[in-house]
Amino acid sequence: MSSHQSNHTSEWIEASAGSGKTYQLIHRILGLLLKDISFNDILCITFTNAAAGEMEKRLQEKLEHWALSSDMELEQDMNQMGFENPCSTILDKARNLYEDYLWSQQKIRFTTLHGMCQSMLRTFALESNVSPDFSVLEEREQAQLWHEAFEHVAQTSQTMGLLTDLVNQTSLPQLGDLLLDLLKNRYQWINLESLRGKTQENLSQVVSLCILKDESDPFMWLISQHPLQKISRLCEHCETGSASDQSLAQNLRRHYTRFSSDPNLESYQAVIDLFLTKTGQFRKKMVSKKTSDTLDQNGCDFSVFFNDLSSVHQKICAQNICEKTNLLLSLFTEIYIHYASLKNSHGLLDFDDLIIKTNQLLESAEQGAWVRYKLDNRLMHLLVDEAQDTSALQWQLLMNLLEDFFTKDNDPGMKSLFIVGDKKQSIYSFQGADLKHLDHYQTIVQERFSAHGHLIKKRILDHSYRSTKPILQFVDHIFNADQNPHGPFYKLSHKTQRHGLGGRVSLWPLEQNDDSINPNDANQSAEKKVADKIATAISDWLKQGSRLLSKDRPIEPRDIMILLQKRGRFGPEMAAALKHHQIPCAGLDRLTLQDNLAVRDLQSLLKFLLLPDDDFSLAGILKSPLVNIDEQVLSSLALSRKDRSLWQELQKQGKKEESLREIVCWLHHLLNKVDYVTPYSLVSMILIEQGGLDKWIDDLGSSTADPLLEYLSMCELYEQKNGPSLEKWVHWFETNEIEIKRALSDPKQNYVRLMTVHGAKGLQAPIVFLPDTTENKNSRGPIYWQDGGMLWASSSLEKEISPIPTIKKQKQHLIDEESKRLLYVALTRAEEQLFIAGWAPSRGSMTEYSWYHQCQKALKELVRDNADLEKPFIFEDIPKHFTSALPLNNSNHDTTNPLPRWLSEPLASEEKSIEIIRPSNPEQESQTHHNEEALFYGSLMHKILEHLPSQSHWNAFLERAKIYIKASDNDLLSASKKEKMEQELKNLLTSDVSYLFQKGALYQEPSFWSEVNGKLIKGQIDLILRNSERKEIWIIDYKTGKFNEKALEKYQKQLMIYGHFIQSQYPEDHVHIGVLWIESRKLSTLKLHS
Repeated sequence: MSSHQSNHTSEWIEASAGSGKTYQLIHRILGLLLKDISFNDILCITFTNAAAGEMEKRLQEKLEHWALSSDMELEQDMNQMGFENPCSTILDKARNLYEDYLWSQQKIRFTTLHGMCQSMLRTFALESNVSPDFSVLEEREQAQLWHEAFEHVAQTSQTMGLLTDLVNQTSLPQLGDLLLDLLKNRYQWINLESLRGKTQENLSQVVSLCILKDESDPFMWLISQHPLQKISRLCEHCETGSASDQSLAQNLRRHYTRFSSDPNLESYQAVIDLFLTKTGQFRKKMVSKKTSDTLDQNGCDFSVFFNDLSSVHQKICAQNICEKTNLLLSLFTEIYIHYASLKNSHGLLDFDDLIIKTNQLLESAEQGAWVRYKLDNRLMHLLVDEAQDTSALQWQLLMNLLEDFFTKDNDPGMKSLFIVGDKKQSIYSFQGADLKHLDHYQTIVQERFSAHGHLIKKRILDHSYRSTKPILQFVDHIFNADQNPHGPFYKLSHKTQRHGLGGRVSLWPLEQNDDSINPNDANQSAEKKVADKIATAISDWLKQGSRLLSKDRPIEPRDIMILLQKRGRFGPEMAAALKHHQIPCAGLDRLTLQDNLAVRDLQSLLKFLLLPDDDFSLAGILKSPLVNIDEQVLSSLALSRKDRSLWQELQKQGKKEESLREIVCWLHHLLNKVDYVTPYSLVSMILIEQGGLDKWIDDLGSSTADPLLEYLSMCELYEQKNGPSLEKWVHWFETNEIEIKRALSDPKQNYVRLMTVHGAKGLQAPIVFLPDTTENKNSRGPIYWQDGGMLWASSSLEKEISPIPTIKKQKQHLIDEESKRLLYVALTRAEEQLFIAGWAPSRGSMTEYSWYHQCQKALKELVRDNADLEKPFIFEDIPKHFTSALPLNNSNHDTTNPLPRWLSEPLASEEKSIEIIRPSNPEQESQTHHNEEALFYGSLMHKILEHLPSQSHWNAFLERAKIYIKASDNDLLSASKKEKMEQELKNLLTSDVSYLFQKGALYQEPSFWSEVNGKLIKGQIDLILRNSERKEIWIIDYKTGKFNEKALEKYQKQLMIYGHFIQSQYPEDHVHIGVLWIESRKLSTLKLHS
């Protein structure tokens, strides 16, 4: 065994994109398990719940692979794990790990930091002073609670004046956004005291940097420096100049006379406005050159007055910043106190609370030592993923967890830390991630480990198992321009592990907006041209059967990923273009429910049911797929109604026309239900029982199912928390912007993935498009953060008050640097083909930091071609035996495809290995001749039965199952088959065999392996029911069909293997075996024999 595996060496790994970061984490865990580390001694912290689930899945797959491997395969794996010439004991241990893990009550903990904090706070609820059954606020719920606190505070008499003063500075909606922005930036401050103190320090700095910092009354100072007589003399000389000079002189004399006699903000503003542009900036030229020369000849220096006026205005702006910042902070404090009170009274915590309260618990002088003592024996080996995206507060929490690693009672070799990250992929600054914090805590960790006699090893992984050589060369060339020795891209170099495979980088010419077209017309914009160009290229590939380079097969939609910098107008444009070309696309990875057409139709229906005289809502329903009334019929109804409502006219015409009568009856039926059913039941009835979901899917596509089902789920959740009020639900949904996240990472789904770069973190695709590459990202404010305090500066002149320009410059530098890291993440999602597109900015020009500029510069240097910008730049390396995917310049490539060498070589003799038997194969073989629909029907039925609950929840289970079935792909399951499946489920759960599911604990779809007569048996059992009190176990195998005696005999051997395996695990229990025939609702029992 290698030395670094025997003493639990702690490591910090810098892992470039595609270098096997997850592999390293799994490898580390496996190494610990092989050294007899208990499952519950290992804690793996990931950035997202999805990453935690994926990591646990990968671990189980590896353990299963070991369980089924031959001795030679297992020896090779053990060599990679650091065990040289592994003995039989090590091999047996590796094989047994899978079974041990499946049956162990204690598991490796894969979780996020927030998930870990939630668990700790529940465990130590008393010590943390929180309710043990607290709930965690989701982002949407947090915003809703904050709005509730805002409304409450705004209505109190103490804050009415405060609110009025703030509304004079900005609009009420913008004020609400500012206050919510302060809450979302809580990673900048820990508590209100800190926020107030640091803000006052910033305000003191603003005042101290003013030229007139010692002048208490800048107005009187200006009048003393420039009395009215002096200004009148200036005006006299200006009146001899141009018309604009004369106008300035007349207005200046009038307004300054008033200001001198009554110096106040209003009279001063009239004076200063003469020297400001419409955008609020000082005019570059005050008077004409002729007038300026005249003033100089007469000893009148206009610039002196202007400079003093500028100094006064600087002082006024600084005072205004101080005043409104204090006003905003005061209102925020009042709202936050009430917000915290609401959380406390309802037993709620937000995500920031989880981190802060856990830190307070661990740092508590009274409770911290006790809590760490209780955790000490459970936290032996800590693994941290995505270290670069960890905020300062989260690093503080990690350091608190590590505190007991460095006590004198702890042997340095007994505990370990394993951190994986990549500074080049730090893209979550909006959540508090900062490379400065990462460097700081990395230094602290190294120093603490060194002082405890336990060095932490640093490794760099720069070999990519994802991207081919041309992609990596292009990436290196872009970022090698960064000469900052302390930056993440200094001397960047990637090495590909995908040798012999080609790749391509193509930069498309920028699309231009037509001058004759209104730039606000999205249908004719350059963005639409880009979307259409991408969709057309993909459509051509799919139609022509263009082949994928590395896999030598036709390109499929799942091979393509379109990445966006941000969600905006282009995302829906791209989705519409794909739909127009009939290319499967799941839509955007995030969706605002209120923007979905089907959801708006459904909401219109509910609004009509609440108020039948709502003509607009009724018209929307009639035009929706639910009714799909003819345009002329609707126009006729609207024009002929006179003083009647549209609903009244529809009822009148329904007495004459049969088609309208059916619509009226349907709406009457729903109106009669409103007062007697809950909102959830009403929406469920519309979608499921009345076929609304199918109608919307048929009209708008399968991607419509997700938002409609999310609407139904949210309706149920709202109903549980707030009661069954349709009016309240409709109002709540109308007044809250609800955004849903959609998982687009499933490689089994054959559709184009359209998502943001942030959403694509950890994903990859053979072909990647980057369409929106010309945006210039700027620091706009109006809230500026410095050292945990804030400043509010909204006007252009206020933003010129020190130290705000310095803060802006620093912020802009951070934005530009993160934009480069975001580009790195985007580029490295591509496995072998990368296409970069864009459109000319509607205003201004691209900066050197725009993605397109950086890519264009690198490609020009790589292809040594400064040719026509109207043609694509292509950098590629495609072996001759591959064909290109892109229908550009194909004539330049040899498309011959010689037979591979292995066809002419003799077959290598196979080494004898343990035979693997899968007893479930008989059924699979019998289904190979079935059509695709039958296979899909069986797999869907099994999938639904995996989630079979206890009998008390069967009605709800059936409702959800109906929704799940309705939303399934119509191409794979016809409407009649869907109805049949629904009926079979209902019959099953109301039949005599339903008593089975009351027999004890349920285990759905568990996998196992066992060795019989030198053969490895791998199987999966549909359902295990165990009653520990009765010492009784039932093994149930589902068969989606009618009872068949001959088929039962064929399955008997398979089920005997299952039974003997379970009996070996529970020798004291009595094992029953049953085959449940779904369609026949019959249970066939088999006797377990030797």
